[in-house]
Amino acid sequence: MTRLVIYLCLLLSIAFGQDVLLTVPANPLTAAGLATPFINNLNQSVAVNSAFVQGAIFDPTTNNLFAYNPLVITVGTNPAVVPTAPNLNNGVVVGLWFGSNGNTLTLVDNAGGANLAAGVCVNGVLNSIFGQFAYCNAANFFLSANNAINAGTLKVPPLGTANDGLPCPTPRDFFIVDMDQSDNVVTTYILTTAQLLAQNTITNTNLLGAQVLSIDSNGSDERLVSVAVDGAFGCVPWKIQDLADVNNVNFVPTLPTNEMMAAALQAPPIGLVPISHAMTRVNNQPNLPKVNAYRTGVDQVPAGSVAQADGFVYCQNLYFVAPKRLAANQGPFSNFPSADPNAATNLFAFLCQRFFTSFSADGLNCASLLNVPPPVVPIKNMNNIFTGATITVPNPNPVQGPLSTTTIIIICVCSIVGGLLVIGLIIGVIWYRNRSMYS
Repeated sequence: MTRLVIYLCLLLSIAFGQDVLLTVPANPLTAAGLATPFINNLNQSVAVNSAFVQGAIFDPTTNNLFAYNPLVITVGTNPAVVPTAPNLNNGVVVGLWFGSNGNTLTLVDNAGGANLAAGVCVNGVLNSIFGQFAYCNAANFFLSANNAINAGTLKVPPLGTANDGLPCPTPRDFFIVDMDQSDNVVTTYILTTAQLLAQNTITNTNLLGAQVLSIDSNGSDERLVSVAVDGAFGCVPWKIQDLADVNNVNFVPTLPTNEMMAAALQAPPIGLVPISHAMTRVNNQPNLPKVNAYRTGVDQVPAGSVAQADGFVYCQNLYFVAPKRLAANQGPFSNFPSADPNAATNLFAFLCQRFFTSFSADGLNCASLLNVPPPVVPIKNMNNIFTGATITVPNPNPVQGPLSTTTIIIICVCSIVGGLLVIGLIIGVIWYRNRSMYS
């Protein structure tokens, strides 16, 4: 009976479910916890229900960074290959980041809250989750790693130069950012012909052989920049050794290394999560504490005020940076595969689709904030899939934003004083003429 209920739940999740509840194992920041699969209440083998975990480990004794991406499996199933726990030195700092292809992702606990507390897990702010994103112990991880970077004991690799002659992009480059910047993770899993999941390692790929059906991946800014765009530009992301691959030395990109590289090397203008970010709203309204909670999870400086997370300035930078570089790379990027074939037919079209959506009222509402037409106009086929776009590169003259309260007060005072002076001058002239006439 229990098995029948599980199967019915999985069938319903394929048709209707996209709100993922991800059960966190005991002691998730330990070696044993990392090797214990997270449990998806939906069918993890269905792309729209998939959840992903990205793990990174900093060893302050050796000043080394490592990756270990815990496995996610479907409720009621077993892994295709049981994960092996990594060998960790005492004093290491572990961080976890989460992404989902579903509508929402909620971290849950079957131990009365103890597992979430042990992991120092953050899913949003009180009664308002981020959406597809969450993290555990990110603040402590970044503090420890950044202290080593600042001390010079942990080296950030050079950003490099892209094929178009510009610096290789980071997740904070306005060529990359979108309506939900720095979301989700780079993690991928192996899906077998038996619909079971395994960590995507060289060892597991060789072990499973013909059983490997596909690679399950998370649609994310982090994967877009460090895999698709870097690949098209001839750039190399910051990669660290994957401790899940016990028989091979394999290096992989991660969300935290992407963000630390961006923090160290991204030149202005720098994209930091704005107040208009899709995942930082509460009841669909801007919320500064939630903005800062999100920023903490991706190694960004908290905003001290709403003005420091201004959506207008963010849109302005997006408007002037992204279309120009998109237009310059239309030819080469059209020859690379789309990050999402259901949205666009090639990488150029995908980036245009992403920009257009972010710029619109359903995204960051940039067209209305800047009072300009979208500089990227889509070209679609009969299936409503982007095949390209017409790009009008904006004039680099600054867009004038809304006037501040102080500016408005100054203008009003100056207008009143100026008006009084003009009236006084007119009265003086009349008085002088009348005085001359009757004197």
